[in-house]
Amino acid sequence: MKKISVVILFSILFGIINAQEIDQQKKYYNLVDFAKCNIKVEKYSFPEIVKLQDGTFIKPSRMDAKLIELKLSGVAPEIGRISLNPFLFGINCMFRDHLKFLPAKAIGVKGKNPDTGEVIEIWYWKKEDSFNYFVESVGIKFEFYLLVEIPKEIDEFYLRIPSVHNELIKL
Repeated sequence: MKKISVVILFSILFGIINAQEIDQQKKYYNLVDFAKCNIKVEKYSFPEIVKLQDGTFIKPSRMDAKLIELKLSGVAPEIGRISLNPFLFGINCMFRDHLKFLPAKAIGVKGKNPDTGEVIEIWYWKKEDSFNYFVESVGIKFEFYLLVEIPKEIDEFYLRIPSVHNELIKL
């Protein structure tokens, strides 16, 4: 009898702990409105070539084009997740008297290996590639990189980012 009551007690306690963990995870189901993150371009560079995880490379597809790598940062206004996909980003620019949208070639994250200090780059470039930043506290800063191919003669553009309309629509 004692053994059964210990098992039942353990099951009840485990259920409560498990329920608390699930409740804690629910706060990450919230999709953070990307438009409220105050995205800014911190810096940019013009790499000749970018190596991808699978050993392939991204390089300009034409002689009159160049790659631009933009370091973007923002501040999360609430707890939740920020979902990113390369096909949601790009730039708008005027090119030969026409408004052009140039989609992102890839989105990347960079960091240092804590053991070796080596800089690690991970680039997402496929349509099905997407990843989430999990925001654990309000006001946390996050950053990622955007790679776009632009004509060499472009010297100004507008960043095009995804955002969520703040009105929930129920069907």
